[in-house]
Amino acid sequence: ACFAAWLYSFVQPSAEAPAAAPRWDAAAGVWLGNRAAGGVEVPDPLWIFGYGSLCWRPDFPHEETLVGRCSGWGRYFAQRSCDHRGTPSSPGLVATMISDAQLEAKGLREPGEPPSTTCGLCYRVGADDVPRVLANLDFREKGGYTREVVQVQPARPG
Repeated sequence: ACFAAWLYSFVQPSAEAPAAAPRWDAAAGVWLGNRAAGGVEVPDPLWIFGYGSLCWRPDFPHEETLVGRCSGWGRYFAQRSCDHRGTPSSPGLVATMISDAQLEAKGLREPGEPPSTTCGLCYRVGADDVPRVLANLDFREKGGYTREVVQVQPARPG
């Protein structure tokens, strides 16, 4: 059965960014800010979907780990970062998740194509740890990521 999981994904540049959103630096081509954008309701239980460095360095307490698939989202090295890779004058590329809908809106994907699928590691966070884990992840994934809730299918039923 599918379950809801938290995902940190790419923030699209927009003139109407919410107040909590990082600020876009057009000259450098990067997002600035000290936390991830977004404020969607936190699923209960909280699962974090890791698709990049969270797979090998989760560095937060969790009670369960499993391999899962997220449909309708693809993993791309398409986000510039000066806090994880590169420097402010020469930002590096980092992995991010981009939805099929975002790609279609930009003309980078044809409507009707089979959905993208990304495999990753899912971490179930204990209820008492949720506020601290989210605060730490918001800081870690700052400067261009937003919170999303996605449906994840376990790789092995169980």
